[in-house]
Amino acid sequence: MYEKFPAFVRSIRQQQQQRSSDGDDGDDDKGIYCMRWLLLPTSSSPTSFSEDGGSGSSTKSIHPPSLPVVLDGANLDHNFFASSLEAKGIPCIIRNIPLAEGWRCHSNKSWELSALYNDPLLRNRKFKCGEDDDGKSIRVKLKHFLQYQQHNKDDSPLYVFDGAFDDDRKAKKILDGYEIPSLFRDDLFRFVSESRRPPYRWFLVGPERSGTTVHIDPLATAAWNTLLVGQKRWVLFPP
Repeated sequence: MYEKFPAFVRSIRQQQQQRSSDGDDGDDDKGIYCMRWLLLPTSSSPTSFSEDGGSGSSTKSIHPPSLPVVLDGANLDHNFFASSLEAKGIPCIIRNIPLAEGWRCHSNKSWELSALYNDPLLRNRKFKCGEDDDGKSIRVKLKHFLQYQQHNKDDSPLYVFDGAFDDDRKAKKILDGYEIPSLFRDDLFRFVSESRRPPYRWFLVGPERSGTTVHIDPLATAAWNTLLVGQKRWVLFPP
């Protein structure tokens, strides 16, 4: 699952902090985040970095031993995350979010590939998996894509990257499978009507070797990504 947040919130937060230091309390929304965070479901943690609620042993240090910092979402203190990591722009991998926050797709395994293939509403729904030479969307039924995913030998395979799954009754059930992580609940786009805000959430399914090239997200946005099944590799470059 993939959702976006406006990256310009950092400048707004700085303005709020400036007003606060000048004596204007204002509405300092400490829950607005604008980095890309990777949310993974597994529990192993190669990096220990914490302070009163983070993963690993408690420490007051704000200088991580290695990057990205790996945290356990089940025991992560939100204030520590905001002040010691997010505010300093430190890249993080946050594990166990689906388990800690009770995502339905995690508990009932409804996003396992076999479950998707047999889902009576989703299996015959067409999802976007690419574009043709004229820039028009290529859409295939999910059951056909999952068959392709299992047997393809392409060097650069197609993969589902669908941002319109919430447009119809059949695919809208995907929204019931997850919750916005509590770390990222505040979002400036929430002040814009749903019909006016730009695309901001996508459902992804892909086989081995699929993925994107190096890119910057459009409209100066950033995103959180959550992996539910399989493995995915992200490569992050400093700004």
